[in-house]
Amino acid sequence: MSIVARRDESRVLDELTRSARGGQGGAVVVVGAAGMGTTALVDSALAGLDGWLVLRAAGSEFERDLPYSCLRQLCAPVVEQRAALPAVQRKALESVFGLGGGTTASPLVIGLAVLGLLHELARRRPVCCVVDDAQWADEGTRQVLAFVARRVGAERIAVVIATRAGCPGLSDLPHLPLSGLGDADARSLLRSTARPGLDDEVLDRIVAEAGGNPLALLEFGRDAGPLGLPVHRAHHRAGVAEALEAEFARRAKRLPSATRTSLSRTLRDVMSNGCAASAPTTSWSAEVAWHLGFAQ
Repeated sequence: MSIVARRDESRVLDELTRSARGGQGGAVVVVGAAGMGTTALVDSALAGLDGWLVLRAAGSEFERDLPYSCLRQLCAPVVEQRAALPAVQRKALESVFGLGGGTTASPLVIGLAVLGLLHELARRRPVCCVVDDAQWADEGTRQVLAFVARRVGAERIAVVIATRAGCPGLSDLPHLPLSGLGDADARSLLRSTARPGLDDEVLDRIVAEAGGNPLALLEFGRDAGPLGLPVHRAHHRAGVAEALEAEFARRAKRLPSATRTSLSRTLRDVMSNGCAASAPTTSWSAEVAWHLGFAQ
């Protein structure tokens, strides 16, 4: 997978995996705002990991209150390899997956169990653990991830965590912040993805409006008006993220009636079920519902 710009950031991930392949593991927390390309950057790095075992999971707003839900997603493909673990660690891992009786073990023992499992797997081939949207992962998973990430220095293990700024529990790990693209890289991305026929003046206006946000460049370039502004952009919105949100909501409103009705039911369930959604989720759902005309 090719990626425009982000050469320095890609080099950091390449160095991490190269070192881990040689037995000096490590971790990095890739930090970026919505649309900054954290997932694209990680995908690009993973594309070159021939012969690696890649374990991947993603945090979910809808499951952030379920203990170890993200960890289960990460370890599910390899949980059957737990037989080599000491009995205490094996039972701890089984408690996370609801296998066997007893209560869920402490975060410390679960962390040791996951570290032990990864150690056994890394004896056969290098292992890369990737967690996207860690800001939405449950607290238990973040604790275990941080515990493991601090202890892989002598292992063939790389840990890559992608998140928004301010994710709790990860502050002491190495961070790789993603800022907006520079003008030259932004124009390069825009020229390769925007609809044909846009002149340089329009492209420059889109670059200015997007503020270096790669997703905004992609979306504004496909929906640019004669002055370089998104055709349907609401003038009262000041932020790039809000403009993107409105654009996606507008597309949802163009869906067939039956599809929009199904979507509206889902949004209403989220907004009315306090235990199934966090405040940010409810706020986002209300915003989209308002655009769709479903708000009460």
